[in-house]
Amino acid sequence: MKSVIITLAFTLTGCATSNQYSQYLEQTNRLAASQNAAEAACLLVIAEGIKTADANSKALLVTQIDKCRKDPIKLEPPRKNWLGF
Repeated sequence: MKSVIITLAFTLTGCATSNQYSQYLEQTNRLAASQNAAEAACLLVIAEGIKTADANSKALLVTQIDKCRKDPIKLEPPRKNWLGF
């Protein structure tokens, strides 16, 4: 009887955390895609500005390139339960 209860506890615990982890992965992928799109849009605006700007404006735009790059957003992964799953 003990083995049935332990097996049931492991099974139910594993099922509960797998959904949270898949949501975590989905959210992380969406955030990474959004951040990459934002960086690409920022760089595109700067590139278009450099094409039509004078020398002083070009120098200013080149210094703004680093501001387009952001640190990745980090999500906290789902917590493990007391069994380590």
